[in-house]
Amino acid sequence: MAEAQEINLLVEQVKKGSNFAFKSLTELFQPLILSMTERFSDHALPAANAEREDWVQEATIALYKAALRYDTGQNNVTFGLYAKICIRNRLVSVKRHMSRKKRKTRRNSPGYFSASERSRLFPALPDLSGVSDAAARARLSAVEFTVLKLYLSGMRYKEIADHLGCDVKSVDNALTRAKKKLKARITPESEHDL
Repeated sequence: MAEAQEINLLVEQVKKGSNFAFKSLTELFQPLILSMTERFSDHALPAANAEREDWVQEATIALYKAALRYDTGQNNVTFGLYAKICIRNRLVSVKRHMSRKKRKTRRNSPGYFSASERSRLFPALPDLSGVSDAAARARLSAVEFTVLKLYLSGMRYKEIADHLGCDVKSVDNALTRAKKKLKARITPESEHDL
């Protein structure tokens, strides 16, 4: 119980603007911060240490905001539990934001084609039937052809992956290869060949 009172005292000092109190609070909750950020940082990447530091910083910000919002007068929830919930919520929110940003970046990348770009780049391939079907089959692997056909029919990456029983990254890779092969072959003179 003495530890809870000590933590509440530190929280009250943080609310009054004490940097020393926040530093002490951060040291007390360092194991919690590290264990929670462990789940969010990607250790497979070469820049994992830099990324992990970003997650630690986000968790520390959440700890600070938790200290500012916590009501030390109530006895229902300890500051430790409240801080854990606040840290987790912030990390999940940041992860979601990063995912949305990644999807938006992918849409704006050179490998992404909007519907109007698809019709311009693949004018003779709206449904890959007839001659265009044979021309595309001759240039693409079976997987690339199938993925491209499903993509041009309007299916999204996730839907194609579910349909073919593979992961989204495989669909993305196959579609990128198909687009590159067909884009390299499409010129104003040769568009009628497809």
